[in-house]
Amino acid sequence: GAPGKTRIAEQFGALPLSFEINKGQLDQSVKFLSHGPGYDLFLTATEAVLRLQKPRTLQVEKLEDQTLAKTVAGTDVREGTVVRLKMLGANATPQAGGQEELPGTVNYFIGNDQSKWRRNIPTYRRAYLKDVYPGIDLVYYGKQRQLEYDLVVAPGANPKLIRFRVEGADQTRLDKSGRLRLSLNHGEVILNQPVI
Repeated sequence: GAPGKTRIAEQFGALPLSFEINKGQLDQSVKFLSHGPGYDLFLTATEAVLRLQKPRTLQVEKLEDQTLAKTVAGTDVREGTVVRLKMLGANATPQAGGQEELPGTVNYFIGNDQSKWRRNIPTYRRAYLKDVYPGIDLVYYGKQRQLEYDLVVAPGANPKLIRFRVEGADQTRLDKSGRLRLSLNHGEVILNQPVI
């Protein structure tokens, strides 16, 4: 019933993000990836790339072959927007590792070539990038509906090195709470005000 569905949705939203380490299932520039309802997140050495997606309704006017019409209408077609949070001047080769390994693993069995299959890829509660700037590490974590990150500054490190640029937003603005609001074609992304 409706109360049960609401409770399940709330519990799902409270689950931690899981970060899947890249073991060859993606381009080697991607260190970690995460999936959630309507988004994919790719973490590279110098940027976080968020792909927001929504299902697209296909309009099929008239097809003579009804089998083809059913195939086209049932295809999972999505349209989306990509937002990039680029760390400026960051180390292009930080040491990447997962923290707090989760019980599940991921498998990719795509195509018939077994040499391209990827099995038992570990997932983690946190994705850790060491020395993105000298003496500054970056840790990603969060819940299904909210990504968070910490910049861990060692004693003597210069936090003024930390700079980033946002790409892909149609419009950016600060709200009254100091949050950066990114307007996108398929929704809005909010970056909370930094806290030290």
